[in-house]
Amino acid sequence: FRDPKEDGRLDLTARETALLRDLALKIPIKEIATRLDLSKWTVYRMRSVLMQRLGTRSPDDLVGYALKIGLIASAPTTAPLTPG
Repeated sequence: FRDPKEDGRLDLTARETALLRDLALKIPIKEIATRLDLSKWTVYRMRSVLMQRLGTRSPDDLVGYALKIGLIASAPTTAPLTPG
């Protein structure tokens, strides 16, 4: 990560913080858009801008950043798919 400040944390707006938390928790874009009352395309654009600001290369890197700054307690896990 590119740390723009000495403590390694950016000053994120409330909306950026909410977006980062939801993305780090692997909440689907469509659900995030509904939560924030935005279109899914706006959420994609905001994610892209946030990734640029944080110096990340992929959406998965946002999880690591959220962990680093204490926004989430642990990385989300996905349940294994069961045949059925």
